[in-house]
Amino acid sequence: SVNLNPQILEVYLHKVLPAVTQPGDDTQHGSSVVADVAVLQAISKRVHYGLFVAESKFRAKPEEYTALIRGNDEEGIMRLLTNTAVEERVLRRVRRKAFTFGQDIEADESVLGLSEAESRCGAAEVPASAPLKLDPEAIVRLYHDFIIPLTKEAEVAYLLQRLGNTRVAFHGPVENGPCHRLAVRHFEPPPATASSGSKLIECESALDVYEAVLSNRAFLGIVLLEQADLGVLPAAKQLFAQYPLQIVAELSDAAADRAAGRTRCVVVCKRNALPPPTGRDKTMLLLGLLDAPGNLAAALTSFTTHGVNVSYIQSSAAPPGSGAQVAFFIELAGHARD
Repeated sequence: SVNLNPQILEVYLHKVLPAVTQPGDDTQHGSSVVADVAVLQAISKRVHYGLFVAESKFRAKPEEYTALIRGNDEEGIMRLLTNTAVEERVLRRVRRKAFTFGQDIEADESVLGLSEAESRCGAAEVPASAPLKLDPEAIVRLYHDFIIPLTKEAEVAYLLQRLGNTRVAFHGPVENGPCHRLAVRHFEPPPATASSGSKLIECESALDVYEAVLSNRAFLGIVLLEQADLGVLPAAKQLFAQYPLQIVAELSDAAADRAAGRTRCVVVCKRNALPPPTGRDKTMLLLGLLDAPGNLAAALTSFTTHGVNVSYIQSSAAPPGSGAQVAFFIELAGHARD
């Protein structure tokens, strides 16, 4: 049930392409699409191969991984599976391959600094100063910043489910309601492939969803965030402030949008670390302030100063015991690590 293809697509569109292409339109749309599909498939294969790597690592150290999985210690799992020396070797290999296959084979021999005889027989090595179609360091950065972190994210996600918990709790009880529809669409296996019945857990309230995840009855939970013109629901904001679950995805219900306006749900998980950035991320904050003139304006100015776009803001009750007098639910364009 580990599928990072949506994140891979976002990384490809917003990180990979800007790093390796020039702005503009060369009108080669058909061949570009073919190349895009090939690259996306290669990245997906590489990232999801991490599932096999994770299984191999688990079998090499079953007692250590089992203890960490039982304790839901994501940071501990990440430390145990990380091999810095191997990652450095991978980056060196990526650099060599990017240089080798990124050479401009149509470059004039005089530009390469090769004699006519060397060019004919291919006896000389291409110098490091040779013209390249692609900067090898750009590829190394993409591997270091995105491909390797996504692969490790796949490994951690697999290991957290390795001992059997893949169930998803959703906020009901209305059958075919927005949470139910999204749970079926994204997490319920097709009847032809399901071998152990439904893995969905129907809950009567958003609080029950949170408790199912916190008690390990479910690995993921789906709760209603926003419906129609009511804004973000107070119950959702209260749960975000009170319970230590991470929001790991947002799901939109197009059918509900047509019937009753904007409808959004969020997926929550008992994770200790955030998924890696994709280039098209969103961060939700509950901002507590003292009730004084100018405080909100000053807080929002800090986002403007750092080039952070505030896409949504709504007043909210201040969490009890926080020391804040007023609070605001804010959505920002960008990843928490940005």
